[in-house]
Amino acid sequence: MKKIKTLALLTMVLCMVACANQREKDLKAIVDYENSIDINNHRVNIETGENLILLYVNFCKNNPTDSLAPVYMAKAADVAANIGRIDLAIKYLDKVIAEYPNYEKVAECYFFKGFVYETVGKNTQKAQEAYTAFVEKYPTHPWAEDTKKIIENLSLSDAELLEMIKANNATTNSTL
Repeated sequence: MKKIKTLALLTMVLCMVACANQREKDLKAIVDYENSIDINNHRVNIETGENLILLYVNFCKNNPTDSLAPVYMAKAADVAANIGRIDLAIKYLDKVIAEYPNYEKVAECYFFKGFVYETVGKNTQKAQEAYTAFVEKYPTHPWAEDTKKIIENLSLSDAELLEMIKANNATTNSTL
């Protein structure tokens, strides 16, 4: 019986070491790939973006409780949006919101969901729903007031927006 307990303990330790090694390999692959493509310029081609998304998502699958999992899932959403993969961007943002509600930037994920629908998807109805969810969930967030204005302006046509801007400029210029 003692041999079985020792063998079980040894197996657990080996599994933990193997998992830790895999985590480090995953992290190194992400850092190396990010460094090779200059991820900060937000101009990633589709193939490169898909490869990076795969690295992020694999890290999250292999390390779902790691503190970096929501960070990488949010990054996967950002890259997906930048290569025009709205479906993936929304999927990954929803995953962060649902699975990592205590992530320090979860509020920004709610906002980004609206932004993706508005700017990439050109879907004002979905954008309004996402922005409204953000404002309702985080009414005191520094972006909440600006987001309310975005919601108001979503229903306006380009011509109406242009007229509003002209009117605001005329009012501003007349008070100077």
